[in-house]
Amino acid sequence: MFGMLNFLFIFPIFKSEMVESTKIKYFIWISLAASVWGLLTEFIQLIVPGRSFELWDWFADSVGVFAALTYVYWKLKQSRKNQHP
Repeated sequence: MFGMLNFLFIFPIFKSEMVESTKIKYFIWISLAASVWGLLTEFIQLIVPGRSFELWDWFADSVGVFAALTYVYWKLKQSRKNQHP
């Protein structure tokens, strides 16, 4: 779920006309924010009856975020390679 969240936030930037270095900075900041959001949701669960804080859940969220970041970064590099034969 967090991988898709991250992807949906960074893909429009991927499609934008921004300079590649600026895109990468946005990718990283958005990915960090998504990972922090995953950690915050774990803390929120401490006050929800029947729920608990699970560090492994946050780890799984962060893996999804990193997977989306890696995929979009790879697509960015592929698109650059296709533009400059």
